[in-house]
Amino acid sequence: MHLIYLDEVKYHPPEQPYYWLCGFAANKDALAFLDQQTRDISKWYFNTEEMRSETEFHAKHIVAGKGPYKRHEIEKRIELFGKLIDCLCGHKSIKRIEVRIDPSKIVYEKDPAQSAFMFFIERANQLMKEQGSMGVLIADDESKRVTSETVSSLCNYREWGTDWHFGQEINHLVDTIHHTSSHQSRMVQLADIFVYACQLQGRQKLDFVKKKIHEHASEAGLYQAATYKYWPTEYSPWYQSHKNANQ
Repeated sequence: MHLIYLDEVKYHPPEQPYYWLCGFAANKDALAFLDQQTRDISKWYFNTEEMRSETEFHAKHIVAGKGPYKRHEIEKRIELFGKLIDCLCGHKSIKRIEVRIDPSKIVYEKDPAQSAFMFFIERANQLMKEQGSMGVLIADDESKRVTSETVSSLCNYREWGTDWHFGQEINHLVDTIHHTSSHQSRMVQLADIFVYACQLQGRQKLDFVKKKIHEHASEAGLYQAATYKYWPTEYSPWYQSHKNANQ
């Protein structure tokens, strides 16, 4: 059995030109590794292993120096983010999943969140098939677009397959999407760290902190996901055919 933690970054042009849905799958060995690593990091940074809102690893707060990180030194916050990235790259059994949707290339009205969720489900299911395992999806309970609006979609995918020309049978994901408060789960917090770092790949201009995080993520191999989907591209037959039809 694998637990699959996921989180999103919403489409918000021009600052954020893509919609991202990313996550990681971890078996019991990887979970034990991540649990111990995040405990150690919390002890190092907050001088406690206790999980509460004041000790949450929240990507935006770490980067902006807000919430628990207000008035904390920039160098220390960058170092913290780097340690969390290293967690996600530190065990061979951690399997990362990236989905990036480019709404500017979608030539008919379609919710990018729904497309991203479907592709994420397909990638996660295929990954679990390759691992000979079943996966349980877990998300932040504040990610309403990931949890509430897509639960029925997952049920339909499990029963009928994914809604696409090359739709896939979904038979290696269990039940529904389970959700929890982010401050109560270090794994959910790591999913937030992961998707935040991933979305830096699509940004034209990065400030000092974001640039350092992006460089660390690149050097650590964070972007070398086990499976990914970037859709649509300019070379996609789907994109080209619908583009031509509308000219």
